[in-house]
Amino acid sequence: MKKNYFITFLLFIMSILAYGQIKNVKYDDENRLHHIQIIELSDSLNRPANINLIKTPIEFTSFAFAWDIYDNISLGDMIINYRVHKPEKGWSEWKQSTASFAPNENKWNLYFTDLLFGLDEGLHDSISFYFIIPQNITCRGIYLILQDLSSQINRTNNNENVTIRDDESCPAFPTMIDRSAWCGSYNACHTPTYAPTYISPSHVIIHHGGSPDSYTDGAAVVRSYWNYHVNTLGYDDIAYNYLFDKFGNFYQGRYNPNLIPSGAYQDVKGAHSGVSNQYSIGLCYLGNTDATGNNPTTAQNNKCTHFMAWWFDFKGYDPTSSANILCQDNVTRNLPRICGKRDVDPGNISPGNILYNSLPTLRLNTKKYY
Repeated sequence: MKKNYFITFLLFIMSILAYGQIKNVKYDDENRLHHIQIIELSDSLNRPANINLIKTPIEFTSFAFAWDIYDNISLGDMIINYRVHKPEKGWSEWKQSTASFAPNENKWNLYFTDLLFGLDEGLHDSISFYFIIPQNITCRGIYLILQDLSSQINRTNNNENVTIRDDESCPAFPTMIDRSAWCGSYNACHTPTYAPTYISPSHVIIHHGGSPDSYTDGAAVVRSYWNYHVNTLGYDDIAYNYLFDKFGNFYQGRYNPNLIPSGAYQDVKGAHSGVSNQYSIGLCYLGNTDATGNNPTTAQNNKCTHFMAWWFDFKGYDPTSSANILCQDNVTRNLPRICGKRDVDPGNISPGNILYNSLPTLRLNTKKYY
């Protein structure tokens, strides 16, 4: 009995210490649609390899980490290991991610991870983590980004408000879910005020969202990506041009007034791959395509192949061919026209090993489609 009292007391003390690990709130935005916090964690948490437990000040549906590091280092060298707690469900398994956004790619001038999720797209209340950076690099601050979009979950039925294109081409432009169907209550998403940049891309760059491992509402995940890219990183819009969920739903991503599968169609510049954005469109598979139970599905691959077949036919390119493209490290490489994020951004892990190893098959199937 005394042992049980001791364990209870120890857990109580740990919970108090967890609240004390927050240094200050760097940014707080609360409205009826979401609550976003960027929290600077205490200096004691800046030490790599220390396992830390934090009871978060708000419940969250998704989150991210950011580092303040003076030196320029490879994104893949910054590794975060984390697990997340959901009330009445318990802790997730330990997962790993890396930095995905460099300081020059966001308004905070920090290294950011992709947007991350816990057991699903629902509410969570605690995070445990440790991180790894090169030994000669000093971390001057680490930040935890919390997003509560719970009021925006399950507001959209993926089978409603789809765009069915009246397209006589072969292959036809696939059925697509418009922004009006997934933007939810975000007016800035429905009616963007920025002017898109039109481009003549030579490549398709495949990404995965990196998280979540499991989800039931693809539109809510797309909305979460938009919210993170716009309201946290400071982008004009969601980074990707198009997205695909595991159910085979195909989403319009970045705003495009000329999204018409005819002679009027034009591609717009996204924000998914640095300097390579000028020469590519970005396609994103929702979630972590390396996670058990969330590997690329047949429906997902088929819909992506269907779209790429239309796009390559429209552009007049062979989807199994290669061409030069300027990569994010400012090196021009001859890469397959259907390539992975890691090809243009050395050190990046996207689109995950399983999806990346599937790219040769996607190229062949895209060509066979038409």
